Amino acid sequence: MTNIEKIQELNAIEFIYSADDNDFDSMLFDIISSTGATIDHVIWKSKYNNYVIYDYEPFNTNGFNKVVTLRKTPTNLFAEYLINKRLEVIEQLDKVYMLQ
Repeated sequence: MTNIEKIQELNAIEFIYSADDNDFDSMLFDIISSTGATIDHVIWKSKYNNYVIYDYEPFNTNGFNKVVTLRKTPTNLFAEYLINKRLEVIEQLDKVYMLQ
């Protein structure tokens, strides 16, 4: 599983992950759409150059991190809870898989 960073701010929740991680991307947007949560904004940041930030998906996503920001509303907090639980299950399965 790839590295997923979550940043809690005063009024927002950010999920930062590799733009190439299609599994987490589809899981994240499935949970967001099923709970009715709203996305504040999505940006793509270069892993190598802090100045390169796009508000649209670049042609080639290699070398970019995707940043999905949710506002802290009750619906979005429920979505965050579901995402955290899903990540915990994935981490547990990864640990079990490593034991075999």
